[in-house]
Order: sequence, then structure tokens, then C-alpha cells
Amino acid sequence: MVIVPHRQSVTETVARIRSICPRAKGIAVQSLISSSEFDSFATAKRMIAVTTPSACLRIDDSVMVQHVNRLALFVLEDLHLFDDQYEIAVARILSMARPARTRIVGITSSLNDPSDLADWLGVGAQSRFFFHPRDRGNPVVVSLKTFTIAHSSTLLKVMVKPAYDILKSATDGAILFVPSRAACRTVAADLITQSGTEMDLDGFLAAPRDDVEPMVQRLRDPSLFEPVLHGIGFILPGMAPNDLSTVLELFASGILRALIVPREACWTLPVRAEAVVVMGAQYIQTTGGQDRGDRQVVNYSRQELVKMQGFAVRSAHQTSTGGRLFIMCQSEQATAISRVFNDGLPLESSLPALIRRQSSHEAISALAGILKHRQPPPPPQLSRPRVPDLRKRDMMDMIGWTYLARRIKSNPTYYDMHRGTEGEELSRLVDEWFKGLPDEYGPISVASSVSGSRTGSKMGSKKGSKTDSVAMSRDGSSSSGKRMVHGHATRAGDISDGMEMDKQVDGKAAVAEADGEPFGSTRGSCGMRSVPRGDLG
Repeated sequence: MVIVPHRQSVTETVARIRSICPRAKGIAVQSLISSSEFDSFATAKRMIAVTTPSACLRIDDSVMVQHVNRLALFVLEDLHLFDDQYEIAVARILSMARPARTRIVGITSSLNDPSDLADWLGVGAQSRFFFHPRDRGNPVVVSLKTFTIAHSSTLLKVMVKPAYDILKSATDGAILFVPSRAACRTVAADLITQSGTEMDLDGFLAAPRDDVEPMVQRLRDPSLFEPVLHGIGFILPGMAPNDLSTVLELFASGILRALIVPREACWTLPVRAEAVVVMGAQYIQTTGGQDRGDRQVVNYSRQELVKMQGFAVRSAHQTSTGGRLFIMCQSEQATAISRVFNDGLPLESSLPALIRRQSSHEAISALAGILKHRQPPPPPQLSRPRVPDLRKRDMMDMIGWTYLARRIKSNPTYYDMHRGTEGEELSRLVDEWFKGLPDEYGPISVASSVSGSRTGSKMGSKKGSKTDSVAMSRDGSSSSGKRMVHGHATRAGDISDGMEMDKQVDGKAAVAEADGEPFGSTRGSCGMRSVPRGDLG
């Protein structure tokens, strides 16, 4: 089973595996997204399945255990892109695959510290293969050109002349990444203007115009006519399928030597080139609606830049020449971008945001779905200590299988924790997950049979006398706003002493949970199998 981080990568991965899998072996390659496809996979004998973390999390524990027991290999692709759902899905797979001794292979881009990732997957030192970004069979030369102009349409116009010079030097074509979809048409028009300024009528067209004009007539978008006749193409999400296939076919065949694509196309673009030009490493993000929403400038992520770099190599064959990557960015971004391409990507867990319920609704629902459904503990009372919350125990057991459990020991500062107290601080972090639930513990019931006198009168214990109960809140105030029992005012000290005793009981319970077995517990709750977890204990 092959797991990819995003659904849009499933089709591409299936096509890539089918191209390299010999037909004579009779191995089927199928995508698994819906539950019906998982049912067909259960009866298959020779199959390579490609799925996503969200699809794995929707499968019941019993069904997932059956699939894991049948599988011979798990391939986890693009682990440098894993988010909270990917991390939970891998943790769930690890809890089931290790007892079954199923082989696990993880694939990722160059990381600056891959040791924790390898330990998390259970990969031994003899089976680890690490490569620095510079360790390439076909080297990619990275060049940075900085600007001091703020992100705007003016900045894109300033970048057109350097981009034009790069395109003229790229004999095998180039891909230009621009910040937005609207910028694709703008940059194409500016390149045509620059070509006319240079008295180059054909622009970047590698074939006679008479041969290309019949193909241009088949395009539905009129804004593509002039760029294609100058050797420039652009693709946009939602464009006509015929236009999309025609532009990609012309670029792949070498007739068009320039292809302009928006930033988000880096995840689905099916072609490569000799050179890649990143025209600006920032984009505008609008929140709260297109008309009245807030607009802010956001830097390209490290993962996006590394993905764009991957398009600068046409082939991985040894005889293939290397590629070139040109990044035009703000001057203050140069240092951070250079560090990514020289040292590799950092990899940290995003699970704390999910536990605080600050992630997407789909991720929150996925985490709640894999936890065993339990009723909340009864409200704490003065007559008995707080009952342990088994829901919290299940959550701590699940976290013990995650990448977060490794990183909070290696890099606790990143997660606002302190070395030596990670267990207690993680326990408090888990409490925030249950704070999002309504009526976590309910009101505290204070059962009192206070006598009317402080001198030891036993009137309250006589036969026939009534004992009243006053429901108190956590701050010690009564539900009616008065402190009256049997018509007499109770002492504030009686209430405060009782609340102090309750706090002491709560404190002992909290310490017991923190010092118990948050990482090393071997309970088999929430579908997690009971196996030792090494230094997590």
C-alpha cells in the first residue's frame, strides 16, 4: 500500500507505478478512496493500492487490521509534507503494522535532521539512507536574484526583463511560476511586449508559425492565441480540457519553450523543463471574503520551493544534464531560502494545534473518530477523589505512537515545553482537547449537613431532621446566590476548607496521571496494539 499526502497526487502516483510495473507479472494498481474500493482490495491477491491519510482514517479498526495483516509493504511517500492527519494515520498504521511485522518504507525530501523520523518509523541504522540537497546525480544550480520593491504588480513587471533573458538562454524550455492565476495572463502579455522590444517576432516558438496556426484555431480561450504564436503557453485551473491538453502537448514536444503556471500548480504539473523561474516568492492571501476580507502577504512555504525545484530536471537518467532554478524574491527572504536548499527541510509535528482544536474540521473529526468512545467521568465530590479520565488515557496512548512524542524530547522549545517536564506539559496540552467538549466535568456537588450551631449541637443529626444539599460551583458560590442551610448562614471557612480539600485531591490525581505512563503505556485502546515503544517508555 502506497500512501500519498494529498488526493490530487493519487492519480499521478497510480500512473507512475503502472508505467514501471511489468504487465507480465499481472499486478494491478488501483487507487483506494471510497469504502467500496477498500472492500474490493480485501479480496485482491496481487495489487498495489494507492490511498491518502484521510481515506485510511475513515476505515474501522477491525477492517484496517485485516488489511495490515494481508499487506507485505507500506510505502509512505512525501513525508516532508505530512500534516496532522498524515501523522495520525501513520501512527495508527505503526500500531498495527509492528505486531504484524509488516515492512515500512518512508520516502522524503532532504531533511536537516532525519534521525527522529527514522526512529519513529522503526528504521534501523543499517537501513537508513540520507542525502544532502547537493547530493544529486543531476545537479540543480540554484540562483537567487533579490529585489527591494514591495510585492505588487510593479514588482512583476520589473521581473519580466530578467525572466526574458533566462528564457532565451534555456534551449530546452522553461517553466515560470507566478504568484496568482491572474498573473499568468499578465506575465504572458509582458513577455510578448518584451519580445517585440527586442525585435524578436517569433519569441520562443520553436516551429514555423504556419505549422502552429492550425493548432491555435482549436483553442477555445482567445487570450491564448497570441501567446502560443510567440512560443508562450499558460495553464489555469478550470480551463477547458482541450486547451489544457493542447498547451501541455505543445510544451512537451518542444514547440513552446515557455510555460507559465500559478503557484499552486506545483503539486499537479505533469511536465518538466531545463530551467525553472520563480517570479516572486510571495502571494496575497485573502481571508473573510473576496470583497471585504483581509489581505496579507504570505511567503512561499519551504515545501513549495523544494517542489518547484524538482521540475528543473527533465530526467533522472545518468546521461541527462542538470537543471537550473532561478528564484526572484525579496532581499529579506534570501537567507532563509538559501538555507533550505543548502541544509534541507526542517520537519516538526503540527499535532499540538490539532489537540487545541485549532486545525481543520476534517482533522478534528478524524482524531475524534479513532479514539474510543467513552463517557466523561462523574463530577468530583468532596466525599471522594476525582475519578481518572479514561478518555485522557486513550489520548496519551495515541500520542505515544506519533512523531510528536519524539520531537518534544529532541526539540521541546519549539512546542513551548521545557526539558525534563515534557510529560506534565503534554498532559496539560491534552486537557485542552477535552476543554472543547460541553460540560466537561459538570458542577461540583457539596453535600453538607451543617448544624445550626458552632458549639457542637447535634440537632442536625436527630431523627426526622432534614439534610439539605447545596450545589456549588467551582468558585464556591451557591446556585441560589446565598449560603444558607437550615435557615442558618454557613461559615465561609467550611466551604473554603472543602474546596481546598477538593483541589488537593485534583492535584494528586493530576500528578498521578502526569507521572504515570503517558508515553510508555501498553494498553491496546483506540485500536492501538500493545507493543513496547523503546525510549518512549
